[in-house]
Amino acid sequence: MDTVVAAHKARRPPDEVEAAAARTFVAIQTRDGDRILSAPDADLMAVVEAHAGIVRMLHDADPALCKALVEQGAAIVPPPPAIGRLYITRLRHILTAIADGRDRPVPARTMQGRDYLDFALEARRRGAVPDPTTWAIAITEGALSRADPVQICLMLESYYDMALAIDGGLGERIRAALAQELLVTDIDSYRSAPAP
Repeated sequence: MDTVVAAHKARRPPDEVEAAAARTFVAIQTRDGDRILSAPDADLMAVVEAHAGIVRMLHDADPALCKALVEQGAAIVPPPPAIGRLYITRLRHILTAIADGRDRPVPARTMQGRDYLDFALEARRRGAVPDPTTWAIAITEGALSRADPVQICLMLESYYDMALAIDGGLGERIRAALAQELLVTDIDSYRSAPAP
């Protein structure tokens, strides 16, 4: 972060300071991202809750934004500034989880063979996914591109709500995997992120 602070003190243009900060965040997540698998569960919950909040806000703003999120494409409408603030909140939780995975580690959690199946079965048992096709669009080849954006928002919301609801080892492994998937290791992701 010394480069970021130096650029700020030298009154460099804001885009240069932002670019230096983005490079730092990418470097941390690239170098130390695996430590998130050893973060305490409270940290993982915070990351997943922040991301679930982003999905809900995208749904409320324009469901097409949910589709853009999963396809990593261009959004049809610009997201509201509040979503940019949620992205910053999610980043803060990710960095905290990485730090706690280093400084207060628990045994690393990695997905096991049946975990996704058990997760889906538990979601169905709890009534979170009454219609199996709700989540099927995520795993059926080509289904996302054809899916209604509202359906994608609902799928994401139920998925993250369920990830937060499941207790025990399965829930912790699911949350660790989701948090790891949210790591940003490509500088272009920050260049296209919504501004706060």
